[in-house]
Amino acid sequence: MRLKKKYKFILLGLLIIIMMATTVCYMQNKNKNDNKKLESINYDKTESTNIEGLIIYQDENTTYLCDKDQIIYEFSNQEINSNINDYVKISYEGMLDKNKSKQDITIKNVEKLDKEFTLESLNNNNTKKAKEIVNKMSLEEIVGELYMVHHTSKSLKDVEKYHLGGLVLFGEAFKNKTKDEVINMINNLQQKASIPLLLGVDEEGGTVVRISSNKNLRSSAFLSPRTLYKEGGFALIKEDNIEKNNLLKSLGININLAPVLDISNDKNDYIYNRSIGLSPKLTGNFAITIIESSKESGIVNVLKHYPGYSKNKDTHKSSSIDTRTISEVEEDLIPFKMAIDNGAEAIMISHNTVTALDDKNPASISINNHNYLRSTLNFKGMIITDALNMGATADIESMGIKSILAGNNILVTKNYARDIKEILDNVSNGNLSNKYLECLAIKIIEWKIEMGLIS
Repeated sequence: MRLKKKYKFILLGLLIIIMMATTVCYMQNKNKNDNKKLESINYDKTESTNIEGLIIYQDENTTYLCDKDQIIYEFSNQEINSNINDYVKISYEGMLDKNKSKQDITIKNVEKLDKEFTLESLNNNNTKKAKEIVNKMSLEEIVGELYMVHHTSKSLKDVEKYHLGGLVLFGEAFKNKTKDEVINMINNLQQKASIPLLLGVDEEGGTVVRISSNKNLRSSAFLSPRTLYKEGGFALIKEDNIEKNNLLKSLGININLAPVLDISNDKNDYIYNRSIGLSPKLTGNFAITIIESSKESGIVNVLKHYPGYSKNKDTHKSSSIDTRTISEVEEDLIPFKMAIDNGAEAIMISHNTVTALDDKNPASISINNHNYLRSTLNFKGMIITDALNMGATADIESMGIKSILAGNNILVTKNYARDIKEILDNVSNGNLSNKYLECLAIKIIEWKIEMGLIS
């Protein structure tokens, strides 16, 4: 018995020694593997990678480059040493952040490429035809095509003079007019345009009704989405949107600057009455309802106001600083992401200064805000500014240039004569790329073909 117990202790001791040795070997191998993983991650961070894009702007210090997804980067002239209109491949080391314009990377090489630069679009099937149209346009016509301006008594003349791409019509344009008078007004504007115009209105329903406030055009104004949802949910919203689209189309309007996707449940918020007042996900479902019910209608919806108004004050009057955290911003952007994933074609960008994305510039002229929309939200469509003459941006110099460099596709403003001249001057003096302006015009023409405005 004692002998057996002795052997048991010996065996137990050997087993413990084997287990300890196995554990030591495992830990040594694990550390080696972990070190290999760390080495691999560190290597990936510094591995040479490339950006391809067009040099779109240069001043005395900075070079701006745009890639095919219309993500825009800023580099110092010493880093790049290239010329306006060069299509280049930049080899770099470091981690690229596509949400930002300025990068913490080390540039290793810049190579000029011998190929054509183009921007991604919603439907590349229209690219060839759009290029053929733009190739026949003058620079003045190309720049004018980027502008969707406020309709005034001068519009009939200025559509032709400045080669404008579109107009936004307000209540005054429809006031007291009969349906036939409105149709005649629209037809006269289109006849003055060498390329069919984008014609937009804010027909949100509720407090913003440019057309249905005229009883000659509809017996009563369209109700707000908030009211419609309370009375009949998304089914009533769909029915209302179809009727709205039919009315707009019958008048010759092709764009509705709606719906509002801002999240607001506080009656004190500026945007409260114009929002649907639902959670981000339900607001996303609202957006999808509008997009789906607008298909085949001939009306395109412009979703607004990216990156969300939240509790900010009215930017029609003055600037507004938005201090939401990035998590709060991301939550409020859920409706936009859902809309983008379901075929949204156009988004309006606000003038709020959203500090979580860019603490220096209003969103409308912030490269970071646009890059975030293009990169993180994967938006390929048209980015349209809110009116650049609003209080929040009225005193900012060179709004036309800054709006283009930020990554917008269509500029809305009253100050188009001044801004168009400045853009043309910047091309003439070698600061701004005419090829980039051509690419922007091609994307707009592609969109007009897709909308059925150009056959």
